[in-house]
Amino acid sequence: MNKGFILFKEGNPGNFFYIVKEGKLELIYNTNEVKIIQKGESFGELALIQKNLRSGTIKSLTDVEVYCLEGDLFKNIILKMNNIDVKERISFLSENSIFRFLDTNQLHDIARNMLKCEFDKGQLINDIDYLDSLFIIKQGNISILDKNSKEKRILIEKDYFGLPALLFSEFKSENIIAESYSKCYQITRGILIDILGEDYLNKILQGICKDSISRVKMIKLLSLDEYFLKVFSLMKFKKFNKGEFVFFLNNIGDKKIILLIEGYLKNVKLYFLV
Repeated sequence: MNKGFILFKEGNPGNFFYIVKEGKLELIYNTNEVKIIQKGESFGELALIQKNLRSGTIKSLTDVEVYCLEGDLFKNIILKMNNIDVKERISFLSENSIFRFLDTNQLHDIARNMLKCEFDKGQLINDIDYLDSLFIIKQGNISILDKNSKEKRILIEKDYFGLPALLFSEFKSENIIAESYSKCYQITRGILIDILGEDYLNKILQGICKDSISRVKMIKLLSLDEYFLKVFSLMKFKKFNKGEFVFFLNNIGDKKIILLIEGYLKNVKLYFLV
């Protein structure tokens, strides 16, 4: 490709995975963020795996040579690599409350299709490529910082992050940084829709809510299978914005059981039972 050549534009389907052999390219995202891609670096894999349209436009800044791999072939290679350690993956998912309500076939399919990714110590994980995914930590520590770079919490093995972006289509408002060399499993929205259908949100929230109820001694009984689905059907989702009141002092009529899904009672997402 000659200098100034546009390889693909935002909105094109993801049909190929690319590796740069020589030269330099510019990736301009639909958020106006710009990323430079150089020799030895790759791009295009997430559009293929997530079955999404391209989220940016690629233009060559110099004369460029690239290797390209057709989408179906690329996905088949990934699946074969993932099948090598599929038993470990299934065991890992089975221990996480998010996937409590999935059947065996669904669990196996997610295990085979989820991606393994690695982050170097100090790496910022707010890249545009990671905005539509849930991550489960396999190894290492991940730090969650607020907008002022103040540490809010440290995540360890089997903890997860990225839930708001995955479930509620929100961009990350926090800075997520690898405290040490870390390995994570990445589960994209596209994978969940393919395997669980458009109702994937409801199935994952069932697992989160059941786990929350089972941890509270006074209502633990409601987490039993014979009661839980009836209880869950009565739950309503509500989002509270920063500064909005959840409860009012001395309001006797305001009787709710609150299950906090995401947030710190400042900007929260939760289910409540009335």
